[in-house]
Parts: sequence; structure tokens; C-alpha cells
Amino acid sequence: MYREKTFINGNFKIEWNYKHPVVYRFLNNDIYVNNFFSKGELFISCLDDFKKHPNESLRDESEGTFMIAGSNEKGLTGYFIESGKNAFVMSTAAYITEKLKADYKDATVAIKITNPTMFALEIARKLPFVTSGVEGFCNYKESKVQLLGNASRENSILQAHLLKNDVESHTLLTQISEGDEVFDKNIRIKDENEYRLIWFSNERVAESVIISCPEAIQYCEKLVL
Repeated sequence: MYREKTFINGNFKIEWNYKHPVVYRFLNNDIYVNNFFSKGELFISCLDDFKKHPNESLRDESEGTFMIAGSNEKGLTGYFIESGKNAFVMSTAAYITEKLKADYKDATVAIKITNPTMFALEIARKLPFVTSGVEGFCNYKESKVQLLGNASRENSILQAHLLKNDVESHTLLTQISEGDEVFDKNIRIKDENEYRLIWFSNERVAESVIISCPEAIQYCEKLVL
């Protein structure tokens, strides 16, 4: 399925299409998959819960954390970011691998999400105080430290502000990092090939929720593993 965008370039009209990915939601028990397809029941998690995942191979205790560093004539300056405290998150897989099947060995079915964007928009209606969202592939890295180039615009912004532990400073750092910290993960777990759906709330999200969203079923298929 394609999403269409039309651009006007001088006297020419250009149509450009984007083929959105098909992704897969694995669950530990077939009951949860069947509950979704029968009544739209879904478990929506958060980064705090990801950090405590009972499966060590899927756990990343550094979820949402990031360091930005830049230098000037006085030396190196670094800031530690912890983001996503106001985010609901759903993990999906971009590909089905043998490793994923092994991690969810008790499951015989999964949810195939054929249109992640429309699926996520329906879920957004059911989550409290949600004002925005984002989706995309996770980045698997050796390090979560981003070293800015001395001549970069981002480093100029970093050096021009006296940053504190306040909302304004946190917002500025997030703009510099372009929000990557909620997608960056340890390269140790790259085999999970995660495609992440994130909903940002005006309130702190400290625990997972169960919602009922039958409207999202139309964008999904049941997949036999």
C-alpha cells in the first residue's frame, strides 16, 4: 500500500509515493493475539517497562538515554539526556527471524500490521493526553554518545546556551538530537530489528496500559508462525 504526496516544482507537478512497511507484533501468548482480533484489546508499554523486561535478550536498560557532547576553545562539554518519560511505546519487528521465533517460542500466531501509520493513529485516540507520535526503525549502536562536529550548527547551539536541568534545556537537547534517543538501542540486540511506534502524552507515563481499540483491527492480519 502506498501513501501519496504531491509536490509543485516550478511548472511541474510531481507525484511521489511512499511504500510504508509491513511490521509484526509478537506476543508471548496466543490468547493475547486472539483477544486483539476479537475485541481490539492491546497492551501498550513504556520505556520504564522495557528497561525491566524479564527476557534478558530483549532487555535494554539504557532505553531513552543519550549523551550529546561538543567542544569549543575551553574544552569538551557533554550533556546526558533521558527522554521518553512521557511516551507510550509499542515494539514491532520489521522482519521475522529465527531469533524472534525463539524469543517467543510459546507463541504460534502474531499480529501482522499492514499499515502502521493508520494503526497508530487509531490507538492514539484511546491513550490518555496524547498530542503527537512518531514511528520508525530503531538504530542499533555501539555507543549512545553523539559527538558533534566543532563547526556544526548543532554544536553552535549547544555552546551558545547555558543548559540546566529544566524543561527549556531538555527541549533544546532533544531538538539537537532530533529525538533519536527514543530509537537508539544497544547493538547487542540488533537481531530484534525493531520498528517502533511511539505516542507522546502531556503526562508522565510510568507504567503500561491495556486499551480496547477494535478500530485498529482493520489494519492487521493474523499471522500463523
